[in-house]
Amino acid sequence: MSGIRFRSSAARCLLVALASVANGCAGATTGEGTAAAPARRTNLLTAGEMEAKGVADRSLAEAIRNLRPGFLVVRTGGERAGGVEPIRVSLNGANPGGLYVLEDLRANNVASVMRLTPEEALQRFGMRDVIGPVLLVTLK
Repeated sequence: MSGIRFRSSAARCLLVALASVANGCAGATTGEGTAAAPARRTNLLTAGEMEAKGVADRSLAEAIRNLRPGFLVVRTGGERAGGVEPIRVSLNGANPGGLYVLEDLRANNVASVMRLTPEEALQRFGMRDVIGPVLLVTLK
């Protein structure tokens, strides 16, 4: 630290702490010294994951129940829905409809499924009647 002078030891400690955190974040590895795998996005289910887990030949509803059961959990407490926030499904960004669509789709025809929060769904679709989460299904 050739040209920088610190007025207190607290400033020096803060700089050392920040450098340690930055150094630790930059080199995340597993125990064998290889780079750590990226964290799985819990709001996203991809075709690759469905294929890897052996559910690509099933209905999309079954694949979701096996790999992301939280996608289908209905939360209560939404005042506008009489206490329930129903889950809706959007195919390729179209206006959301009912969950029944998931039973009719084969998982191997789907590129991804993303679970949008009610707030994200309102921003994306701008519809006041979308009061719960939306499963955004992107077809191959």
